[in-house]
Amino acid sequence: MLQASLYLYALICTIFVHPALGFPVFGTPAQAKAALIRVKLIPDVFPKFDPRLTLGITYHVNGTALKGNLGTNLTPADTANRPVWSIPDIDFKREFERKTFVVGMVGKWPRCFAPIRIYSLTLHTNYLDPDAPSPTNRSASQVRHFIGGGFKLEGTVLRNTTPALSDYLGPGPLPGSPPHRYATFLFLQPKDFPTTPFTTSILNFNLSSFAEQVKMGLPVAGNFIMVGPAPS
Repeated sequence: MLQASLYLYALICTIFVHPALGFPVFGTPAQAKAALIRVKLIPDVFPKFDPRLTLGITYHVNGTALKGNLGTNLTPADTANRPVWSIPDIDFKREFERKTFVVGMVGKWPRCFAPIRIYSLTLHTNYLDPDAPSPTNRSASQVRHFIGGGFKLEGTVLRNTTPALSDYLGPGPLPGSPPHRYATFLFLQPKDFPTTPFTTSILNFNLSSFAEQVKMGLPVAGNFIMVGPAPS
């Protein structure tokens, strides 16, 4: 029993902590929650939620994989193309294997915080900017950077099987503004999730209101990156 427990502990550490073996290094659900609270994405985007899965974010730039993990600083050039989303801890969460997911990404201003974005499940991913047009002037916040459903797992990688409702828009903070928070959230996709693309402005989007409207409930995972203006 002790030997089995030590093996499981070593395996978990390898998945989350050992980049030399080629595994993605992403925070645990508990670490994600603490980081989201620390930078005030909880409650800026969602008043509260308890992540149940780890959400991986990986950008590919000229053959190099750049992992976004709980506040990683990236550039507009790094994030110009849509990342690959994944659930690196899915082997420990088999109840999600055959689900469908939604992914959503939004951008937000950082406010004040201490230093420190297929299974047969369908996931919805959301990606947004809560800090537009700048962290000190959030009059356009949240900015919708991606909304897409029909995500299913291929191994640990999320692949969408349907067109996005709002195509990926890379971060583009205004010159002179502090780094923005770009948050990605993962949801279980509800039965009657919409298929019609957005026709509304990407500005002044509200992800929590949208999630309530389409009955997605709270996210099952969240992650975020920090992106500052491009060098002048």
